[in-house]
Amino acid sequence: MLLLLPKVTMLYAGLMGIMYFLLTAMVIKLRGATKTGLGHESDPSSALFRAVRIHGNFSEFVPFILFLMALDEMSGRNQLVVHAFGFALLIARMCHYLGIKKSDKGSPERMIGAATTFTLLITLSVLLVIKGILL
Repeated sequence: MLLLLPKVTMLYAGLMGIMYFLLTAMVIKLRGATKTGLGHESDPSSALFRAVRIHGNFSEFVPFILFLMALDEMSGRNQLVVHAFGFALLIARMCHYLGIKKSDKGSPERMIGAATTFTLLITLSVLLVIKGILL
């Protein structure tokens, strides 16, 4: 059984941490501007509503995908493949941010971000199930 320090995943976890901080700062700034201490306006077209959803969606998916990436990397996955997963996650989250920031309606960026996020989630999950069975 091969266990390695997930160095590649650590890079993307750090980048995701910085992005999460920036998303949090954006929500805080908009809360101050709209004098909204808790929750958000109920209008999906408001900047605060969209910022809260961008932040929430990030926190719902990114930690679990990073966890799956780390397990996959520690089980011996080629580092270039792990970089591909990490880069795809970075692009997915940027697309999701741009798509929702632009509009409360569907957008190509949001669709690309969601599809890539879901693809990473299922791909890493299936790879780990297979590896778990074979080990």
